[in-house]
Amino acid sequence: MVRVSEVLGGSCYEFAKEKVSVFPMYSYVFLIACQKQATDTTISSINQKEQNHTVQSSSQENQYDAVLDGDLSLFVGKFSSDEFNQTIVDSGFMYGGYTPEDYYNNRTSIFPALTNTGYWNGGASHGSFEVDPSDLPQKISDYYKVTVHGVNGGANGASLIFYLVPPNVEGPTGVVNSERTVFQEVESGYRQLEYQRENWWENYEQTTVTDLDIEAINSGDFTTLAGTWENGRGEILTIYGDGSTDRKGYVRAVPDSDKNSKIPYVSFNGIAIGLLKIGFSNPEGDQSDVSQPRLVVTQQAGNYDASFYYYRK
Repeated sequence: MVRVSEVLGGSCYEFAKEKVSVFPMYSYVFLIACQKQATDTTISSINQKEQNHTVQSSSQENQYDAVLDGDLSLFVGKFSSDEFNQTIVDSGFMYGGYTPEDYYNNRTSIFPALTNTGYWNGGASHGSFEVDPSDLPQKISDYYKVTVHGVNGGANGASLIFYLVPPNVEGPTGVVNSERTVFQEVESGYRQLEYQRENWWENYEQTTVTDLDIEAINSGDFTTLAGTWENGRGEILTIYGDGSTDRKGYVRAVPDSDKNSKIPYVSFNGIAIGLLKIGFSNPEGDQSDVSQPRLVVTQQAGNYDASFYYYRK
């Protein structure tokens, strides 16, 4: 005789297969019982997985719901673009008056960024925006609409609207990303802000730019000044290594021009050619691209129009 305990410790299928000739009726009953047990186990496993998924989803939802209280910490980060990154690299990492070490050690405020409580629009206008406690973020489906209000002069009293989308959530554009995403509301719809990657500069090629060597130029060495320059008005000036030009006359060195003038310069046909190194700003006001060396041909100091500056061709 086969005891029940013998089949409970082994395989129900084997019991039905091997014992059927001795106890056909009992074998059939046990086979049905075991099939039911297997089905119940499978359903239980599926239910457990669904419960785990629900718990994980609920956990993520609760985690990101901190945004509703004005806590943006899970979306904190700096934003940039390929074009802007390349501009910084081409400046020798001196864009905005910073040094390469500043960029490598994340010590600049040049990039737009989300902070714990608001938004910084970067070196463009130095605008600072904050979440107002009287205008807290709202939840739309599973993402968040956040309005931030200007709190300094650079923000110019403006308000901005962002949409913060957790990972694997469909955002306002209908797209699902595996990483957190941020969209800014603009007139044309939504503009996605790209998070800046760690060590981002490794993916960009640095273009060699010959900067102006003021000390050498003051002493009559025009090597770094030589070349063809063009301003925003389409006017072209070519300077050769010996100081001659494509126009009548020569450029002439002015010793200590950087000490005796707000802008270093060389003399040219009774007027001056101002010499602005990379990162050097016109103290009277600057409308130029300080990430490049520039020249101004002028008779007096001033805050010149952007088209007035010459850049190396």
